Amino acid sequence: MDPQKQQHELEIEDVKYTVESGEDLDFENSASASEEEDGEGGEGEKEEGSGGENQKDSSEEWEDPEALDEKVRAGKQNQERELAANGHKRSNQEREDEEEEEEEEDEEEEEEEQEERVRINGGRNKKQKLNEQYQQGGEEESGNQKENNNNNNNQAKKFGGEGGGVNSGFYAGLVPSSPDRCYINEFHDDWFGDYNRLEREHGFIQWLFPVFENSGVNWDATALSKSEAKLIRSNFEMSIRVIRSYRLMLNFYGLKLLNEETGQVARHEVIWKERFNNLQRNGHNNLRINRILTSLGELGFNRYKEPLIQLFQDQILSQGNLSSCKYSLLNFWVKTLHVDTDEYKRKTREDPEDREESIFFQHMANLSPEYLGYVDSEDQILLSRGETVSPNPKKDQDKNSTSENDNSNNNNNNNNLNSQLGDEEDQEGDKEEEEEREKEEQIAAKKRKQAKKIAKQKLR
Repeated sequence: MDPQKQQHELEIEDVKYTVESGEDLDFENSASASEEEDGEGGEGEKEEGSGGENQKDSSEEWEDPEALDEKVRAGKQNQERELAANGHKRSNQEREDEEEEEEEEDEEEEEEEQEERVRINGGRNKKQKLNEQYQQGGEEESGNQKENNNNNNNQAKKFGGEGGGVNSGFYAGLVPSSPDRCYINEFHDDWFGDYNRLEREHGFIQWLFPVFENSGVNWDATALSKSEAKLIRSNFEMSIRVIRSYRLMLNFYGLKLLNEETGQVARHEVIWKERFNNLQRNGHNNLRINRILTSLGELGFNRYKEPLIQLFQDQILSQGNLSSCKYSLLNFWVKTLHVDTDEYKRKTREDPEDREESIFFQHMANLSPEYLGYVDSEDQILLSRGETVSPNPKKDQDKNSTSENDNSNNNNNNNNLNSQLGDEEDQEGDKEEEEEREKEEQIAAKKRKQAKKIAKQKLR
């Protein structure tokens, strides 16, 4: 039973008992009696008065149970309303706090976006300024530096020509990269074999291997224009710098270029395991390799793409190396060979004329003096690095010419010997003929003698 209801029933029983016993039933008589007693002493009055108040309070407490229940219910409702009101206040406060936090986050995001826009616009403006300066003959300099670079600026115009830009100027050796502030020959000489630097820095790959698509994560670099690509393909010095850039990155990946004509590559005998482990761990190099393949095709070395992909196919699919590169190989690298597909054209923005071969291969086929000079200097560089020396057609030609001379000398000696032998044979033949003639003459002489003897005998 509810304790409250039980209390009410007890109070009702008390009332019934009081009524049945007749105690305090005549409230008026009890009140007059108390007044008489009040006249006898103040203390009695106070006691009666206090007793009357207690009795009155008791009568007030003896209310109807339903009324008490109603009061309890009302109290509970009031308490619930107060709790709801307090909860509503707390929820409003929480909502206000959340709104303030959201506003702060929005402000931070806006500030970050603003900073990003400033950085991007600054990079674009910088690239545009570099292009404009290059068109005007190079970066603006002051004082002695400007005077010293006048020749370079003129040469930049010559190499850039109409439609030239910072990429062709960089490959001409006249414009430094940014943000590294390195000229292309410095990359080839100072960065070669510096694996930590090549792994750590991310702003050089867009300069060494520019593409039509975009400049990548380096806002200081610029996308390759088609006129720039044509200038690089048609210039022998720029083309050999493309090969040196390729050698730089092949070495970084533990590979080496075996044949400049076919593009054949192989693992480096000494460093390939170490470099393969680095390539396995650092996935951003997969993007670099994809850029290198695309750039080779646009800079006139499309024939170099397939040998590199074939090597990776063998190492990944057959040898079980570089498992982390498998996805990139199948979904990106191989697709750089599918130059006639719409996907490739849309992604690279290449046209068939953009895949024209570099003039380097014409010089190689014709064994031009420029090419032979390059081979001699390149052999010295490769030997100093312990690399495989590229085939030297000049030496091969010298060897061939030497062997041809030796053969001709041998042939002459043989001819002389043969002629001598022929002369001796002729002499022997002449002797034999003479001997035969002599024999015939002797026989004829004998016949003539016999004929004369026969004639004399007839005359007798």
